[in-house]
Amino acid sequence: MVLIFDEQDLVPLPVDRLTWLYRLTGAEARTCQALYELGSVEAAAERLKLTQHTVRSHLKAIYPKFGVSSQSQLMQRLVSAAHQSLTMEEGFGG
Repeated sequence: MVLIFDEQDLVPLPVDRLTWLYRLTGAEARTCQALYELGSVEAAAERLKLTQHTVRSHLKAIYPKFGVSSQSQLMQRLVSAAHQSLTMEEGFGG
């Protein structure tokens, strides 16, 4: 999967909300955020100072919580959650 985006236009991921909704551990939440912001396991591992194997292990635990079976499906969920959160904030005068 290749993601092309402008970092300045990246909508913030509602990490606290996702952590609560999906019962993510701290490590899983940080993994989701790094993957969302950077787009690859390799870059996420580097940012988090973890091995790629450890990041993939976190992803294996994250997938069933989000009801997905692939990294691309997870990314779709994360992007959707970020945009939903932005829409909700705008609706409340954010």
